[in-house]
Amino acid sequence: MNTLKEEMIKRVEELNEKLEEKEFHLEVKEAFKNNGNKFGITVLSDNNKYKMCPTVYKECMEDIWHDDDKVIEFLERIYEENKDKKLDVKTLCSRDYILENVRLRVVSDANIGEVKKMNIAYKHYLDMLILFYIDVSEASLADATASITLIVAPTGIEQTELLNSAIRNIENDYVVSSMEKVICEILDIPVEEAPDMSGDIEMYVLTNSHKIFGAASILSTRILNAVSYLIGGDFIILPSSIHECIAVPYGKMESEELREMVREVNDNQVSPEDRLTYNVYKYSKGELSIM
Repeated sequence: MNTLKEEMIKRVEELNEKLEEKEFHLEVKEAFKNNGNKFGITVLSDNNKYKMCPTVYKECMEDIWHDDDKVIEFLERIYEENKDKKLDVKTLCSRDYILENVRLRVVSDANIGEVKKMNIAYKHYLDMLILFYIDVSEASLADATASITLIVAPTGIEQTELLNSAIRNIENDYVVSSMEKVICEILDIPVEEAPDMSGDIEMYVLTNSHKIFGAASILSTRILNAVSYLIGGDFIILPSSIHECIAVPYGKMESEELREMVREVNDNQVSPEDRLTYNVYKYSKGELSIM
């Protein structure tokens, strides 16, 4: 058995022994999260009418993990925030709702084994897997979002139709920003105070308004054409994470130099969970390809 899973099960058993007078209990849940499976603690109500079952991951409780009282206090707060929320499952599973709200995320195709094991709907694209999900605003908190990853064959929907609808949906929510603007946002300074990057290669960051799963924007020819127009021709995509990509004009740097840049960022600045791939892509004549 996975060592972390064993630890989580043991911890949940310890905590459940102290929850006899509470309205909820805990279970360990395994879920696919970007690059591999994660084990979390699901908070379930003892009231059968309770529909929302939030799952909390260990890293959210790292500082208090070994303090029973603090962990229980934290999880009880999660329970109280969600106990009156209910999901309209019939609506969420309906054909119209899925097509209107489905979005895309991309992960490395090294995840194919786990994706198949979990019966997750997917499509191969270059060296990536396209996955489908739906945001669940009713289940989201102020500092966390909730989503449902679609499993194989949603009722009455062919994969081509699902993919086309999802691409149209992400085309309504993409953002292309200059690197200067992104740096200013990180440093919280006005654009006019941006550091001088006139000697650097022109770079643009491609993501979405939430900056979550924004790298999926590269699946849209319409979005890539908009970037091509902005840059003025063919360009290179550097997959900085599953949440964003960086576009640079083609021909400004050697291929190996670009791949080394991606390796450096992946190995030193991006968490394993958020890595996309180590490859570099070229967009030319309406087609994205691996360099």
